[in-house]
Amino acid sequence: MSAIPSSIIARGDSAYEPALSTYLQHESTISSSTVFTTQGFAVDDDDTTLYSIAFADRRSLTANACGMTTLEGDLADLGENKVAAVGNGKHLGDTITIRGIDSTPHTATIVAIVDDIPGLSPSYLALKGSLHSQGKAQPLMAYINATHSRDVVDTWNATHADNTIKLYTKQGFIDYFIEYRNEGRSGTLLLIGGAALLAVLFLVQAADTAAREHLEQDRMLKTICATPQGIVDMSALEGVIDVIAAAILSAVVYAVIWCSLIVISSSGMSFRPPISAKAFIVLTLVCLLTTGIVCGARTRKELG
Repeated sequence: MSAIPSSIIARGDSAYEPALSTYLQHESTISSSTVFTTQGFAVDDDDTTLYSIAFADRRSLTANACGMTTLEGDLADLGENKVAAVGNGKHLGDTITIRGIDSTPHTATIVAIVDDIPGLSPSYLALKGSLHSQGKAQPLMAYINATHSRDVVDTWNATHADNTIKLYTKQGFIDYFIEYRNEGRSGTLLLIGGAALLAVLFLVQAADTAAREHLEQDRMLKTICATPQGIVDMSALEGVIDVIAAAILSAVVYAVIWCSLIVISSSGMSFRPPISAKAFIVLTLVCLLTTGIVCGARTRKELG
């Protein structure tokens, strides 16, 4: 994201692009803007991947608010069935055959090579209406420069609350994207929660097994006049010590992760660990308590 020179970024549904373009044209504090709508297409030489093609008008490409660099060719040559490749190893003059939602093949010629578009990274770039095919709708992104960025963002978001396009300051978009990314980890978090529950169950089973294995030694201690309560306490303490040892090792790993997050956050990013510190402490205490109760109860039962 640091490669984006624009002060404002917009993201949302491509269907609302006309409303955004109208706003950008009439807002006097906006100095330049580049608006991309994107669609997904199948390419005949790779039918397993959906390639993203970004569309923009000539005015937006001339403004180039996203800081895109032309490596070869000329974007002025873009036109009907002519595209630019975006940093994907293609060459000028190559042709691609794409298939949109109608599955009809359409051939386009590469007339330019451009560097990656920061934050968007499509496979190809084309002028709006230049391809005789429609792909699967994908998000819109716009890069905007304005003299009063915060005012532009607040005005749009307040007056277009029912619109699915939202404007962000650069840092606001970074925070949004990290949160969006974290929301996508819900499946991972569910697996971690399930694994934590299984860990507690396995710990209970291990504590029960350990108590059984020590039964003979416990009986020997009882015959040499050790008190039953003392044996029960020792059995519970042994299990708790095992858990403490494991918890210390886990805490070291967690501390390393936490320090890494602090370093990441200092660069303007935000991140959250797979399990919170509070949840980690609660889980550790549950394991300690469960182990002590199970070991003690098993020993007490076997000693009569």
